[in-house]
Amino acid sequence: MVLDSRNLIVGSSASMSSVFSNGYPPHLASYAVDNITDCIYTNVAATQREENPWLRIDLGMMFDVQHVLVYARPDGFEPGRTHNLLTTVSNDEQNHTCGFYPGPTDLGDRIAVICNNLTRGRYVTLTIQSNSGKKDILQVCEIKVFGKP
Repeated sequence: MVLDSRNLIVGSSASMSSVFSNGYPPHLASYAVDNITDCIYTNVAATQREENPWLRIDLGMMFDVQHVLVYARPDGFEPGRTHNLLTTVSNDEQNHTCGFYPGPTDLGDRIAVICNNLTRGRYVTLTIQSNSGKKDILQVCEIKVFGKP
């Protein structure tokens, strides 16, 4: 794991609650951490339509997470899907809320979630808090996590 001069945590991996494909190339979780912020349709991370879809980034070790930057899709395909987005930081024993974004996003928006000083963990998870009985798709272009070891 390495930090660049702006405290960007790089070299992380990601997983999701499901992977959207439906006859298209799979929209893998790894696209959320591939360092491409100007996505096209084929390199967007997206879940299937489900209740409370989530995407989890494994930072590889414990960090004091300072903020999380989420890049929305810029390509014009169904803007507004990112809403009611809860961002948490956790390890195997503790779960900390970093922030909540009510949304919805517009094309190419960037969501900055600022964490408090006590937000330490190995995993950063983004979850859409679905309304009762509603299914959502979590789709992001890129997620950048900033912090210190």
